[in-house]
Amino acid sequence: AGLQPHGEPTTAQPPQTPPPAAILPLLLSCDRTVLYGRMDTRVDRYIERGLVDEVRHLHNLGYAYTLPSMSGIGYRQIGEYLEGNATLEHAVQRIKCDTHAFVRHQANWFRRVNNGHVLDVTREMPAQEVLHLIEGFLSVVPASKRIV
Repeated sequence: AGLQPHGEPTTAQPPQTPPPAAILPLLLSCDRTVLYGRMDTRVDRYIERGLVDEVRHLHNLGYAYTLPSMSGIGYRQIGEYLEGNATLEHAVQRIKCDTHAFVRHQANWFRRVNNGHVLDVTREMPAQEVLHLIEGFLSVVPASKRIV
C-alpha cells in the first residue's frame, strides 16, 4: 500500500463519494488525422495573429521564460526561439508535436471515463444529439441536483 501526503496508507483512505450534483459527461471524439490537421491549422493561426509578439511582450514586462506560466505549450517553444535556441520553423513544429502529444494523453485519460456519451465531431458538431442528451438529462435529474 502506498502512502498519501499526510502519511496514511492509501487503503486507509475513505472511498471516494460521488459528486453532490448530477453530471452529464459528454466526450468529444474525432478522427486523429482530422484532429491533428485542425490543431496544426490553429497553431499556424496563433503564429499569424501574433503569438511571437505576445511572448516577447510578456518577457519584456519581466516574465521569465522559466516561470510556470511561460512553460505552457506555445509559450515555451516561442521562448526558445526568442532566446536564439531554435528557429521559428522549429519552434512552430515543436508546438504542433507537443500539442499532438497532449491530445494523446488526454485521449488516454478520457478512455477511462466509461460512462460518458461519446460524440463524434469529425465532420460536424452533432448539435441535435447534444440537445437530445441534455433534454433527457434534465427530464430525469431533480433540480436540486443540477448545477447551473
